[in-house]
Amino acid sequence: MTSWSEADAAVRTRFQEEVAAEQGLVVFYDNVRGTVPANAAWCDFVIRPVASERKELGRSLAVRDRGLAIAYRYVPVGEGTQRVTQLAEAIEEAMSHRLVGGITYQDVRREVRGVEDGWFRAIVEISFYSERIKAA
Repeated sequence: MTSWSEADAAVRTRFQEEVAAEQGLVVFYDNVRGTVPANAAWCDFVIRPVASERKELGRSLAVRDRGLAIAYRYVPVGEGTQRVTQLAEAIEEAMSHRLVGGITYQDVRREVRGVEDGWFRAIVEISFYSERIKAA
């Protein structure tokens, strides 16, 4: 990776290809919401930078950018915890404890939020980092 924007794009692409497409999940990115499906699972997905660490390596500088991807999942009340759990497991499978395309995915944390406005809600947080070397 050469920049935060490349890391951001790589995380989005992985989520879209490995989770959303596989699960038939409608995803809205960065709180830009379109038409919410009436009776199907959907998700708000945001990525936030957390910290940037730097370390000198001879004449170069190693930079590690940390981030947090957050998937706010919404499932029709009738599908409830089973579908929410299925989606959480799919996210964990695709984005937990692995190195893919220059991104190191770390822990996945799940939290069930319960029912709100006819939707069963849950959150999945995915911590990750990317590293790059810059010439000093």
